[in-house]
Amino acid sequence: MSQNGSATSQNGSAGEAKIDHSVPAILRHADRFWPCPTLDDAVAAWHVLPIEMRESASIEVDGAVYRGQEIANLQRKH
Repeated sequence: MSQNGSATSQNGSAGEAKIDHSVPAILRHADRFWPCPTLDDAVAAWHVLPIEMRESASIEVDGAVYRGQEIANLQRKH
């Protein structure tokens, strides 16, 4: 995790680490949270939030916390 609290891969680039998209994740906004069965479900739920909520929402998965553009980068690449 970087000093600003965002998740980074071992080479220091945010969102480039290999992530298991099948593990549970938590979508958080303000003081509310929504457990999601998979990381893909959490990312999909984040995308439906109004833009002003997306800017301050986060997703926690395996102890890492992702925000903003990092979440957009979590989309599975097929």
